[in-house]
Amino acid sequence: MTAYGALVLAALVLGWWVARRGAEIDRVHVDRMAPLVVACGLLGAWSLGWITEGPGGSRALYGALVAGVAAGISYAAACRLVLGRVGDTFAAAMALGIAVGRVGCFLEGCCRGTPADLPWAAGGRHPVQIYESLGALGLAGLLVLARRRRRVPGEAFLAFGAGYGVLRFSLEPLRGNHVPVALGLTLHQWIAAASVAACAALLAVRRALYASPRSSTMRRSSESPGFTG
Repeated sequence: MTAYGALVLAALVLGWWVARRGAEIDRVHVDRMAPLVVACGLLGAWSLGWITEGPGGSRALYGALVAGVAAGISYAAACRLVLGRVGDTFAAAMALGIAVGRVGCFLEGCCRGTPADLPWAAGGRHPVQIYESLGALGLAGLLVLARRRRRVPGEAFLAFGAGYGVLRFSLEPLRGNHVPVALGLTLHQWIAAASVAACAALLAVRRALYASPRSSTMRRSSESPGFTG
């Protein structure tokens, strides 16, 4: 097994362990969701890589995130779980998984950065994979705090979507393997911007709904034992 493969495997195992340790749903559901999310995530990564780079293209992390989240939502809906609690269970786990996985990208030499003449340059290029790894690690710490201080279920997950979107949008100009597709932005920057906008909007809507007196009855109903798994 290559270093890249070992670190990707480590990222998946770490993500599962972190999600299970801090689960807000029955851990049985975490165990069942993990292989489904991973399988769909891998399919999504290959699919977006094929779309952006053609057959044989590299795997795209955003493809994995979108497909994995879609699979998680589908599972939660089928099992009548509280979606916000499911998302918060996996938020910090996803950030930590990215932090570890990007080290694997660095060792593999994929997702390379643009040329740079800096003391910490790797092979004459920005070690953008390490930048993202450190940023994701910091995001994971912020998500732990957000989860402790959240006002509504799902806030930590939405913070992940927005936070990673900002991180990825900021680092894309330093990526050497992506080209602009419209208005000087790469496809991944457009996805990141959409993610930030969608998560911010959803957070505002959820806070408004939970602040409404009428929502108290709905919350008690949706968080009853029949829905928490």
